[in-house]
Amino acid sequence: MNQMNLTHLEIEWLKKRYFSDPTRQFRLEKGERLLSPGQFNDKLFLVLDGTLSGFLEYDSEEPFEIFRSGQDNLVGAYSFFAGHHQSYSTVIAAEDTALAFVQMEQMSEPEYAEFARNILPVVVEEIYMRQLLALRLHQDKEQAMRRLYQSEKLATLGQLAAGLAHDLNNAVGAIQLNGETIAHQLEAYFQTQANSTFFQKG
Repeated sequence: MNQMNLTHLEIEWLKKRYFSDPTRQFRLEKGERLLSPGQFNDKLFLVLDGTLSGFLEYDSEEPFEIFRSGQDNLVGAYSFFAGHHQSYSTVIAAEDTALAFVQMEQMSEPEYAEFARNILPVVVEEIYMRQLLALRLHQDKEQAMRRLYQSEKLATLGQLAAGLAHDLNNAVGAIQLNGETIAHQLEAYFQTQANSTFFQKG
């Protein structure tokens, strides 16, 4: 799939044509949730200002970010165009964000057909950009896992080396102590003998 870069004029025309109604604009504060998995959604949102982040959530893992949408990006395309109108991801405001939306139930069939035809290039570009982001995030996660694996290997080697050094020091200390004990005992023994001066000189 080739990326389709829309011109500024095309984006401005789409915004003016479909997303300029002030009664269909609102704000989210940072951390507020726009969509949840399985939530009914027949709205297509346009980010006017700010950033939204989309996550997949699994019971056993941390939420995995799958997209980050800034100004002039669309959000909710999957649930808007899908027949069941259900969101597949969690969407949260990464910062204070202004949004505009169109709602399917407020469109006649001819209006929806025209809208779908005009908005399709934007949706295709959004999908492409999200695929690139997901690939990059996956690569970043793989690199982080490799770095963690290397760090764990080095930490394990460090622990083994420290343990080995400790055991060697204990053995050397025991040998030294025993050697000193034997030397004192020999010295005491030879002092009782007639030729002790030769031992002392040795």
